[in-house]
Formats: sequence, structure tokens, C-alpha cells
Amino acid sequence: MTTSASMVIQDQRLLTISELAKISVTEHDAETMLQRLLACLVETFETAEAGMLLLYDPSKERLVVHAAHGYDLAKLQQVRIAPGEARCGKAFQAGHPELYSTPEIIAAATANMTAANRELITAAMVDRQGPQSAVCLPLISGENKTGVLMLENLHEINTFTCIDLPFLQTVADLIALTVERAHMREDFQSAQALSEANRLKAELISTLAHEMRTPLTSIKGYSTALLME
Repeated sequence: MTTSASMVIQDQRLLTISELAKISVTEHDAETMLQRLLACLVETFETAEAGMLLLYDPSKERLVVHAAHGYDLAKLQQVRIAPGEARCGKAFQAGHPELYSTPEIIAAATANMTAANRELITAAMVDRQGPQSAVCLPLISGENKTGVLMLENLHEINTFTCIDLPFLQTVADLIALTVERAHMREDFQSAQALSEANRLKAELISTLAHEMRTPLTSIKGYSTALLME
């Protein structure tokens, strides 16, 4: 690769990082943000043509698809991938990127996928061929693995290489931080909502007590008069 071509790729990737950072800061709806992040990455990264973004649900102990590009997202949202299952599950369990250079390697990696998940993913491909090469990267925030980013090329083998991994891992780290930030915002909003509910409850009780004080005083007065008679 020539120096000028290398500089073009570097500039393009810096632009990609910049656009991803902009989306993570300006978009406040979590699901919309994840879809925009994935779409931006697929459209600007030179070898990616499709992909999906999965987040780990601890309550179900499964990876769940939250964004997709080149797939029918509605069908993929029914998929539940266990740690160690297929490409995404293997990358999540291992905690490091996994490269899949050919359809044969991809087929071997997905051999342990459940029949239900395989049927859903095949249906979600929207009448197109399967990927020819792919890369899966775990999303890690601090000590926590939060999900997996998978990118695919639909036409060529050996498109993702070890040279791409530092850039793609930077992207995965940025997405992981964005997901963590979104969760913190949701927790904060939940705490605020709970605080507001408690305030309204206290205000209601105070108002009822105040409104009932007057009739209770009258009732007490009449009762006292009756007892005196």
C-alpha cells in the first residue's frame, strides 16, 4: 500500500471515529443511537457491508440484537445467542476479537448455533447470500463485557485482517462506553422518577390530611356536644 493510500484510509477512519463520537453525544434515545452508530460504521468502513450489534442481557444470560445493517432487524430481535454460541457468542466468551476469513471458517464457527437462531438469522438475510468474511469484537467497559459488534463482507474473502483490529477495537470501545453511558442515564432517570413519585405521594398525603382536618374537627365538635348532652 502506498503512503498516499495509507493516509487516505487513516483520514477516513479518523472521520469515522469523529462521526461515531458525534452520534454518541447528540442522540439520547438508546436504540436509535445504536442503530445510527452501526449504520455509520458500515457505511464508512471500507470493507464492511453488513453487521449487527448485540448486547448481553444478564437476566436471560443471552446476547440480544439491538441494531442491524443489511438484515431484517425485526427478525433478528428474536434471536438469543448464548455465550460460546456461534461467532458472536465465541467472541463474547473469549473477550477478544475473532476473525473469520472464509465462508468455510464461518460455517465451522456457527456449527453449534441452535436451530431456532439459525432459522431466524437465515430469514433475516432478506434473500441474499451469507457472508464471505467477518470479524466479531467484544464490547468491554472496564471489567464488564456488555456485548458484541459483528461486521461482515458479503462478496470477498479475507477482507478483515489483523491490521484492521486496532481501529475496530477503538470503535468497539467507543460503543461500549456509549452503551454504559446510556445505562447510567437510564438509571439516573429511574432514580429521578422514583424521587418524583415519592414527592408526589408525600404531597398527596399532606393535601388529604389538610383537607380532612376541617371536617374531622367539625365531627369531633358535634361528637363532644352529643356526649355532653
